Amino acid sequence: AGQKPPPAAPRRCRPPPTGRRLAYTFTAAGWQVKGTTFNVTPHPYSFDQPYSQARFVVTLQRSVLSGVLKVILPPLAFIIISGVSFFLVGADKVATRFGLTANMAISGIMFHAGQSASLPSLSRLIFLDRYMLSIDVFLFGSVFVTAMVALADIKFKDPKRAQRWNRLGLIAVPVAAVGVFLLLLLV
Repeated sequence: AGQKPPPAAPRRCRPPPTGRRLAYTFTAAGWQVKGTTFNVTPHPYSFDQPYSQARFVVTLQRSVLSGVLKVILPPLAFIIISGVSFFLVGADKVATRFGLTANMAISGIMFHAGQSASLPSLSRLIFLDRYMLSIDVFLFGSVFVTAMVALADIKFKDPKRAQRWNRLGLIAVPVAAVGVFLLLLLV
């Protein structure tokens, strides 16, 4: 009486037999299952019984065509539409420029938010983040240049200054966007 019973044998999880795969009904819309792994790691604790942690990893990959059509092309369309604003010169075109550039900047932000929401949270930058941040630099740069052109044309009534801002923006905004993308590749 008063003796502790011997500790129970540790329970172990066993991986499925080799060759077993995910259920055939498993799908992730827009993604391809590239592989699965399963492992069990025992974790000893200071009390009597060790516990195991089972880990099942599913590797997913988006098809290239789907990725290009859903992720790469829409922001490029935003850039092209916003880039058209650099060719709309004159005080009478300022409202059109603001409409194009501001709408594309908002579209870029909303597109990035929508794409990010469809992915799991990660603590690091992925290609989508780098790509979209460089797109945002272009879109907001074109909004800034449009504002400077509007100030020069409308407030200061200086069309030559407006043309200088426009030419500077036509060169600096794409260079800044590419520079940000390349810089973010280092991170």
